[in-house]
Parts: sequence; C-alpha cells; structure tokens
Amino acid sequence: MKKIFSVICIAALMMTGCGQEVKTETQVKEQAQEGNLTFVASGEEAATEGFTTKDGWDLEFDHIYLTVSDIKAYQLDTDYDAETQEAIKGEASAVLEGEKTVDLAQENPEIGQVKAPYGQYNAMSWKVIKATEGVNKGAALTFIGKAKKDGKEVNFEIALDKENMYYAGEYLGDERKGILDEGDADLQMTYHLDHLFGSIKRPDEEGVLGFEPLVKLEKDNMIKVDMKALQEGLTKEEFKTLVDSIPHVGHVGEGHAYTEEI
Repeated sequence: MKKIFSVICIAALMMTGCGQEVKTETQVKEQAQEGNLTFVASGEEAATEGFTTKDGWDLEFDHIYLTVSDIKAYQLDTDYDAETQEAIKGEASAVLEGEKTVDLAQENPEIGQVKAPYGQYNAMSWKVIKATEGVNKGAALTFIGKAKKDGKEVNFEIALDKENMYYAGEYLGDERKGILDEGDADLQMTYHLDHLFGSIKRPDEEGVLGFEPLVKLEKDNMIKVDMKALQEGLTKEEFKTLVDSIPHVGHVGEGHAYTEEI
C-alpha cells in the first residue's frame, strides 16, 4: 500500500510540477475578478503650466513635492458626502501603504498601484504627512519655482509642514474614475493651488493669501521659507489665512474633501 501511495504522489507531482501551487476553480475565478487600481495625483494645469495669483504674480513651478501615506479606496453602498464633516464609515477595499512623495509639477504623477477587486470605488481617504526622507524631508508640501510681476522676478522655495487626513467621495470631472471592471482603473487626488495663492480670475477673493505677502520675505532674490519663517515673517492675520487655507487644497477633481488635522 505504501508503494502504491508513493507512486500516486509522484505522479501527481509530475503532473503539477515540483513545488507548484495547484489553484482551485474558485481561486482562479477570484483572481479573474481583480484588476490594477492606480492612485495618481494632479495639480492640474496650474501646477504644470503655471498660473497668475490673485495679486498678479505669475508663478512657474520647477517642482511641487507632495508626500502622502495610508491611501485607501472604498466601495460604499451609498455615496460619501464630504459636507457631513465625518470620516468615511466602512472597510476599505484597496489600500496602498507606506510613504510616497510625488512631484505635482509633472503631468499626473503616479503614486502607486495595487491589485484590487472589481467594482466601483466611490470614496477614498489619504494622509498628507511630513516626509521622513528624500527630497521633501521635513515638509508635507513644497513649492519650488519662479514668480514674476512688473519686470521683477524672484525664486522661491516654500515648505509647508501641516499634516492632514482627507476623506473624499467620487471623483468629479469630465470623466468618471474608479470603475474597475476589466484591466485597469485609476483614482485621482487633485490639488487646487488657487486655494493657497488665489487666482487673477477672482482678485477680490477672501480667505486666500495671494503671493504678495511672501515677497517681503525675499532675501537676495530668493524666498526660502518654512512654517517657522512664515510665522515670524507674516502678520498674524496673514499666517492664519495661510494655515486655514492649506486643508482646502486637496480634492478629487472638483469634488470636495473633509479634512482633519493630524
């Protein structure tokens, strides 16, 4: 009997290949119901092409470093509404772990990709954190570039270290995102830079700093500041305006996000 059992086992190994895993029909079916879900970031044309602030400064960016972590995507039974000012309730269907730094001055930089079950991802959450290493170390969001107005040109490097948790619903834009039913799909976190510096299209907009207050911090044709330098160099009202506007930069397309300070 032992010899017969051994022969059967050897034959089975020869058929399946030494050490290979034999997948059941259920496992094969489950694998077929997964695709690639890619998380990307975007600063839109304001980041890649530059834009004019509310107070008339033309900004051009060499780099806009953003550091994020703990990105989660959800398939919720009901749509998430950021206006509820509450965290997303429910278990995430896809998670991209770890700290990632991307450059928003590039066209839709990829943050990372995960295998995820098919379905409609109608909500996502993520953290913006201070980078622990790399080009953005010590900062969460860093702007590097040039500003021009009335023949004057200054270079700038503005490092912001405010950390926030974002909760957002379905991407709102010209195309739908997050529908994974075959192959690949993507989800985008979007950063509206006009929420920090304002736009010339809305010169009287309140609640945004503009760029003029930063110019007074220029030294040797360079504005190089972190949060400490900003707090010391700006007025209390200007600094508060800046700090209060930072959480409102993150969106999903035109969709708003609910933000909690970390």
